[in-house]
Amino acid sequence: MYIRSKSTIKALSLVLCLVLLLSLAACGGGSKSSDKVLATVGSTDINESLVVELSKLLSFLNGQDYSTLTADQQTQVKNTVTIFCVENTVVKDAMKGDNVITTDIKSNIDSQIKSANEDATFKSQMKTMGITDATIRYYLESQYYSNAFYTKVTTKDEPVTDKEIQDYYDANKASFVSPASITVSHILVSDAAITADGRAKAEMIRKKALNGDDFTKLVDQYSDDPSKATNKGDIGVVTSGAMLVQPFIDASLKLKKKGDISPVTETTYGYHIIMATSDLIPAKQMTLAQSKSQIEAIIGQQHFSDYLKKLKKDAKIKYNVPVDATTGEPSTTGGNGTANSGN
Repeated sequence: MYIRSKSTIKALSLVLCLVLLLSLAACGGGSKSSDKVLATVGSTDINESLVVELSKLLSFLNGQDYSTLTADQQTQVKNTVTIFCVENTVVKDAMKGDNVITTDIKSNIDSQIKSANEDATFKSQMKTMGITDATIRYYLESQYYSNAFYTKVTTKDEPVTDKEIQDYYDANKASFVSPASITVSHILVSDAAITADGRAKAEMIRKKALNGDDFTKLVDQYSDDPSKATNKGDIGVVTSGAMLVQPFIDASLKLKKKGDISPVTETTYGYHIIMATSDLIPAKQMTLAQSKSQIEAIIGQQHFSDYLKKLKKDAKIKYNVPVDATTGEPSTTGGNGTANSGN
């Protein structure tokens, strides 16, 4: 699956998922003649030394040490990077004549590399792993090629039509619903953990809240949440997709009106007394206009993936490593491939 990524001026400090390996990176050609050639696209070789460097770099940016991965994991990463390089070569060929790396972009990349190298720890780590500035540059340039090619495909070659958007919306209406939401505050009783004494304490606090005691003062007096000093118990907006434990979400969304107080709610953190600080906003079907940009992005990504597949099919690609019998590409999920393949 091809996924685009957008660099920022601090791209080298980002924690990147390995799935970003399938976004484009400039990694064809320019390698040592003694390198093993892992793949060839037309007259461009994808050499092992560069694939290994990129594997180490992207593992590092993902918070992993490539050298500590198992042999099978290293093979998966290298295979993914090999595909990554093949796709880059295909796309760079398709972008010939387009001025992607402008003077301003080159200057921006220069600044990013300079800034990274001013970090003594980072520079030492790159040296230890044998990762050169040239490889870092290839990776950063790839982000610009990725975005430029996506824009070209989705605005000129395969633009998304209004009919496609309408058809997708009609077929997937249930996916375009703004979820119910409510803002809440809470009191956490965790000092007694999940015990009868803890529940009794929580029930006592809830009774005070129901009797009209000021909730903020109850937070100050009783809550065991360490963040209460700064947020006074405020949790903010809660929706079905909030990054909160499920029992807390469920209890919050059962509240209807500002000031409503939940039953004592048990989670892995302890016991909660939750108060609504706004009325519940019910779930609502989004209109086509509200959904349009999201749908356009979904269809655009599919157009882009399909267009890239066509380019790869027409390109003269030969892998010199085992490939998966189904995909015709090196396996990125473990296990051994089959015979070598060429397009």
